[in-house]
Amino acid sequence: LRADAPLKAQMTGGNQERKRRAGTFNSIGALGWQYALENWKQLGDAYRARMFEMREFIRREISKIEGLVVHGNWDNVSELQLCNTLNFHVDGCPEESLLLAMDLAGFELSSGSACNSGSLKPSRVLLAMGYSEAVALSSLRVSLGIENTPSQLENFVDVLAKKIQHIRTSREESKRLLPHLDTEMGAT
Repeated sequence: LRADAPLKAQMTGGNQERKRRAGTFNSIGALGWQYALENWKQLGDAYRARMFEMREFIRREISKIEGLVVHGNWDNVSELQLCNTLNFHVDGCPEESLLLAMDLAGFELSSGSACNSGSLKPSRVLLAMGYSEAVALSSLRVSLGIENTPSQLENFVDVLAKKIQHIRTSREESKRLLPHLDTEMGAT
């Protein structure tokens, strides 16, 4: 723009064009978003159906793990439900330990909702569903993507079951040893 152009900044904060615009348009991002929308218009129903099947596979399989509770109403499973996400807690298995163990095994789970990342407050949704504050604070979320494969899902279920068992065994062993350690520490 010429220095004497009669245009005023619509957004402030940046120095582009002599402080007349606050940033640079993300043209590549806009084109990518357009492509993604066109792709979803063509294949969205198939993607949704595939993720629904994947979520249902994981839900059925992890529900077999003793003490694992998948949150939600599963009496009337519907394709209207969120197709790619599950939320659950495991009795006797702290979510921090399980989250770390699964992360070290290459799986990216989350505690809490995506929109409350880093929050120490219990999930409002789980509280509204009637779960206790302790459960709402100790729940994990797994999200799937269209690129997930059946072998990844099977591996996830297998690793999850093994990590839960390992954590429970370790906790029981610690409980068994703690009185002994307390006695030894008191004797010194």
